[in-house]
Amino acid sequence: MFGLWRGPGLVRWGSAGIALLYGVLAVAYALNTPLWQNPDEPAHFNYVRDIAEGRGLPVLQPGDYDQQAIEALTAARFGAGGSVDGLRYEGHQPPLYYLLAAVVVRAGNGLPPERQVMAVRLLSIVLGLALLGVTYGAVARLYPDQPWLRLGVLGLVGLLPQHVAMLAAVNNDVLAEALVAAVLLCSLLLASGISARLAAVTGVLLGLALITKTTAYGVALLPGLALYLAARTSGTPKAALLQRWLVVYGVALLISAPWFLSNLAVYGWPDALGLLRHGEVVAGQPQAGQWTVAGLQDALATLFRSFWVQLGWMAAPARPEVYWLLAVLSGIAAAGWLWVVGRAQAAGETPRCEGWLLAVLAVAVVGQLVAYNTQFLQPQGRYLFPALIPIAVLLMVGLREVVTARFQGVAVSAMVLGLVALNAYALTTLVPLLSP
Repeated sequence: MFGLWRGPGLVRWGSAGIALLYGVLAVAYALNTPLWQNPDEPAHFNYVRDIAEGRGLPVLQPGDYDQQAIEALTAARFGAGGSVDGLRYEGHQPPLYYLLAAVVVRAGNGLPPERQVMAVRLLSIVLGLALLGVTYGAVARLYPDQPWLRLGVLGLVGLLPQHVAMLAAVNNDVLAEALVAAVLLCSLLLASGISARLAAVTGVLLGLALITKTTAYGVALLPGLALYLAARTSGTPKAALLQRWLVVYGVALLISAPWFLSNLAVYGWPDALGLLRHGEVVAGQPQAGQWTVAGLQDALATLFRSFWVQLGWMAAPARPEVYWLLAVLSGIAAAGWLWVVGRAQAAGETPRCEGWLLAVLAVAVVGQLVAYNTQFLQPQGRYLFPALIPIAVLLMVGLREVVTARFQGVAVSAMVLGLVALNAYALTTLVPLLSP
């Protein structure tokens, strides 16, 4: 009996338990979070409804973003009969998630909006399960012989309260994250062996990511880097390397090019992503301005809090002592990771290929967040979630360093239970604050 909790049995049953906990918690967020009380949910749903009702893909127009209306609606918790029909500022987003969600809404034609929103939230939860499955595969590739570390990474990805709440909302983040994780997994496989079939699969997944969300675009760096690292270690001829490179990016471009060309036709050169039009339309949102030391400190504090849990439109933070505890634990894990890095450098160890892939993904995502906040003031932790696997690996490697092997299982189990407790606190204390 106890053999189930050793080696493969431990990972299999532990992973199933984490997936079950994620499903229960995500459904609880979906059912209990009031209508529209997830960031940008009205604008995402209006995109879905346009497609479902036969109006085609939306085109961003002046007036699709109204800062005063958003402030009034959020202040009233979307109560008092306020209409969200004018919030359409997500119309520049790539279409894949919305096409899937439109199928769900069309199937529920005639249902009231709150039921349609709930149906799309449930679709997001299912896509979140796919994200966990791909995460499991990526972490198994990274750490095949460290079951507790693998479970810890999966637990952080699947049970982080802010992440679970966002995976139970109407937005394209969940599909983008699942595809980023899938491209990461394929890149890990490419780094250990160049295969034409794997290159084609990677290209398909990358192409799908490109038509899902622009915050996923940093993952496009990974396949090329993986191919380069594989060729360098195996001595693959340059011609074969170039051929695989063309397969990956050629397939991705074939899938995504129609979307880019459509944007050029609608918004004009060089706005292939619709971001220039988006910047014009949402010009009324808070601007970043000139950063000061105090402003930077406040932004980093907001980023940290909203990474862990700050629900609604950033209107329901946890108690300060919760964040202090999370900061201490995160600091301990980060210190452990720095110790690992310092020890490896002192020993003259060469970073693993997998380490380079994780680092590049993390830097790309952080770079996008920093670049966005040079224009608009949006220091929200959810923008780090495309790099959640590298972040979770960093934290768990650091935790492994400060906990002896004998107590790693206890530490990971305590972490999972702590995340479940934090979710329970969020659901019972923070979610009710979002009601009108």
